[in-house]
Amino acid sequence: MAGKDDFIKGLASELTPYKPQQKPLVRFMYWFVFSMIAILAVMLFIQNFRAQFFSELASDSFYFLETLFAFLVVPSSGVLLFKLSVPGTELKKSHYFLALAPFILFVTFVALSAFGLVDQPSSMDGKRSTCMNEILILSWLPILLMTFHFSKNQMHFSAQRLGLIGVAGASIPAAFMQLACMRSAEHVLKFHIGPVFFVVVVFLVLAFMLKRVR
Repeated sequence: MAGKDDFIKGLASELTPYKPQQKPLVRFMYWFVFSMIAILAVMLFIQNFRAQFFSELASDSFYFLETLFAFLVVPSSGVLLFKLSVPGTELKKSHYFLALAPFILFVTFVALSAFGLVDQPSSMDGKRSTCMNEILILSWLPILLMTFHFSKNQMHFSAQRLGLIGVAGASIPAAFMQLACMRSAEHVLKFHIGPVFFVVVVFLVLAFMLKRVR
């Protein structure tokens, strides 16, 4: 009996205490704050933001809403993704639509200006020659952080989830470009929103390849 007790105690001593995982919202906040600060710091190091962006936000309600939707893309898609990282969590397709609603509204506002349906001012002030490359490169920091975290939680990477990861990651530098780069709807549509779609397509192709492997 003593030998059996010693054996059980030995097994118990080798066990690692269970550490409950932090809530999805807390984990999202860590990712969000770190990603935003890191990308902001790199962008400011490359070039200062447009000098008059604050006065434009204060005086132009259309531009304010457009920029607000650009920044809301990150929490709306990011919170959903971190909720999905909890094992066994399944959400309806309507939840994905709600998560993408700010991005759809952002693209709609820019498109209305780009096609002349809404009259908005345009200026070359603050033009960044590397804006598209900055979005394409800097988006990988939040994307890799998120993907690494989710893979540790053995999250199933479906096409919807991978596409949403692409949107969440690429939308951070794209949103900052609202304040950092020149103000031109055509430019924003091609060189700021375009890279977001490119990253999403890359992830959808990756999802298709993963499905073929399985």
